[in-house]
Amino acid sequence: VDRSDVCPGDGSIVLSYSGGDLGSNGSAVWYDDAAFTSAIGTGNDLSIAVPESTTTYYLRFEADCDTSAAVSVEVMVWPIPEPIFEEMTENACINGPLYRYVASGLAGSVFSWNITNGTIVNDYSDSIFVNWGDQIVTGTLELTETSVNGCMSEPVILEVEIGGPDLDLGEDLGTCQGTSITIDPAGEFASYLWQDGSTGPDYTTDQEGWIALQVSDAYGCEAKDSLYLSVYELPVVDLGQDTVVCGDEGIILDAGTDGNNYIWSTGDISQTITVFMGGDEEYWVEVENAYGCKDGDTIQVRDCSLEFYFRDMPTAITPSDGNGLNDFWIIPELASFPQAEVEIFDRWGTLVWKSEPGYSNPWDGRNMKGNEMPMDSYHFVIKLNSGGKKDAITGIVTVIR
Repeated sequence: VDRSDVCPGDGSIVLSYSGGDLGSNGSAVWYDDAAFTSAIGTGNDLSIAVPESTTTYYLRFEADCDTSAAVSVEVMVWPIPEPIFEEMTENACINGPLYRYVASGLAGSVFSWNITNGTIVNDYSDSIFVNWGDQIVTGTLELTETSVNGCMSEPVILEVEIGGPDLDLGEDLGTCQGTSITIDPAGEFASYLWQDGSTGPDYTTDQEGWIALQVSDAYGCEAKDSLYLSVYELPVVDLGQDTVVCGDEGIILDAGTDGNNYIWSTGDISQTITVFMGGDEEYWVEVENAYGCKDGDTIQVRDCSLEFYFRDMPTAITPSDGNGLNDFWIIPELASFPQAEVEIFDRWGTLVWKSEPGYSNPWDGRNMKGNEMPMDSYHFVIKLNSGGKKDAITGIVTVIR
């Protein structure tokens, strides 16, 4: 035989002989069994396919008169290697460690590895270390064994799912003072570990600082992410104590300078509003700052109490004492009532003096003809003409000479 050591399926072999005598009408007949029951061909230099296992081939001359003794030759067929994975990982983590793969086969064999979507970092023939990278893909390992006799196995292919948790907490966040925020990452994971040691699937806080999460999946693959939570102060809003408004001037309610947007119960959207006398009223304002944080305040503005408002009004004048002081009955509170009129009556109820609307020229103790009135106590009526529920006040003023 031209090749006596072969691998299964490795092409063909040629069986040949030399010498001998075929005899009359003889032929050389080849057999693959010692019982000569299975002839495989005739003639010299017979080419046949490589057998699947070690085989002894027999040759004899067969002629009209007799059959010769047989001669033989053995063809050794070495086994095809069938490598297996002794150690492997079919689910690898992105950005994970180096993964070891170990093969076993026939003694003395050499192993060849081919890889897709990964990198062989170390190759020791029967074992390798692989870096599967940082992409969620499917990788493959193709293992081939070559025996010491040169027989090569069919490739053994292993698919490796390269994955891991897909964790994204999103962009940094902000919340308003006193308002909690809940971080609820998308996806389901086998385990959760927040920066404070808690292990729930979500995290709620109202404190400023870094929020970090580490998760793992069913294969032990881990992922980390973090964000910063800013806590913004609320706008400062103080409308002051409840108050009273009198007259036509009104009072200014100021919601402060901390806001970007203002909404009043009156429908106004300015920082300040002016409210006037006209009945008890509650006013509120909501203020929103640049971060969207809102706060507000409420104030009760009561209608004017005239007795309280005019409590410090002078009760006497001294127009003729020569010191130039207290010569006029000056009522500062009437500045808030531009239409007010003052009337002065003597003890018999006779009108002796009346002002123009607004009381721009205070009474100096004279009557409407310009004559000095005697020292006495005089009744007065102040008509405020403001349209309020109580629109006039009365009392007594004394002229001292």
